[in-house]
Amino acid sequence: IPATSPFLVVCPWRRTTGAAEAAQLGLKLNTTVVLAPVNVSSATNEAGGGLLMVWVGPRVTNYLRAMQFQSTYSGTGLTTALVTADADLPTATITAVVIRAKAGAFGTFTMGVDDVHVYELATA
Repeated sequence: IPATSPFLVVCPWRRTTGAAEAAQLGLKLNTTVVLAPVNVSSATNEAGGGLLMVWVGPRVTNYLRAMQFQSTYSGTGLTTALVTADADLPTATITAVVIRAKAGAFGTFTMGVDDVHVYELATA
């Protein structure tokens, strides 16, 4: 995906029971961690899941954090997470989109991300 093209990433995710800890998701583009894992569920010991959507704008001078990371959750408590990049987005052509899942502080439950779709959007 060229730097001047906006794009969208969409995928479902899930968590199992096993600990009263929040599920976390983050994002890496190429080799750059642009968002460290953030809470996308409550800290309730329950199975649940949601939909992750990441909107990334053109990655041009002075607009290197133009990203919206949002997730829904089907379980108790926290139902949405909405954050932006905590590091500059790479200006190189994007060749790898990696969803980073963290299953609690000690990996005491299981997380899954599947059917990741990346859509390059029109530039005009």
